[in-house]
Amino acid sequence: MSLSYTRISNKKFYKILQSMGVLAPGGKITRKQVYAIFNLNVSALITHAECSQLKTMLIGPIDYVRRNLLSQGMYFAQEKSDFRVYALEENKHAVRAYARRARNSCIRGQILNDNTATKYMKFKKNNTTIFDKCIDLLSNVK
Repeated sequence: MSLSYTRISNKKFYKILQSMGVLAPGGKITRKQVYAIFNLNVSALITHAECSQLKTMLIGPIDYVRRNLLSQGMYFAQEKSDFRVYALEENKHAVRAYARRARNSCIRGQILNDNTATKYMKFKKNNTTIFDKCIDLLSNVK
């Protein structure tokens, strides 16, 4: 069985949330409200395939909202199955999390770079790499 829902564009989803007034700092939207926007009926018990379909269906619209709010200095966070816009003083937590993930990615990139033969790599120059610079830049992230 597959889930049935109303397809709406990412932009329309964003505009609906805007009209509901939930895209301001501190705004909240529940999973049930998101489901209602898509005219989606989800029972308490769904199959693994339905769960995957649900996640796939929601990833585009949620990412669209998140990217638009980032460009306005706001963070759209998922908390369990609900969503909220961080209050402005909470943005520092999201910034730290992004910086930590970037630093960790740079460290993994450096490990792979260091353990790959030089003839296959573009980044090895004078014993310093783009990853060293990235890690240095993000070194104060805790």
